[in-house]
Amino acid sequence: MCTQGTEYDGEWSWSKMHGQGCFKYTNGDVYRGTFKDNQRHGKGTCRAVNGDVYEGEWRFGLQHGRGRWETRDGMIYDGEWKVLNSCSLACPL
Repeated sequence: MCTQGTEYDGEWSWSKMHGQGCFKYTNGDVYRGTFKDNQRHGKGTCRAVNGDVYEGEWRFGLQHGRGRWETRDGMIYDGEWKVLNSCSLACPL
């Protein structure tokens, strides 16, 4: 699953990231938490290289459920997130 320039350290199941792990993206972002079938799924934290941090629940790779997002500028959203449509858009409620 890991493409050139990415790194994954964690649990696998049937050749897929599944369970606890840490994924480093080519742009420098880092996700540490639970994976299911190669996607962020469950609880985890994503630290963006720009300083933004999201900590909370994920569903099929997107923020979904309870979570806290803090921007590098200090703006904070702490609440519920929902996957809105099949176009993979997650927004605070």
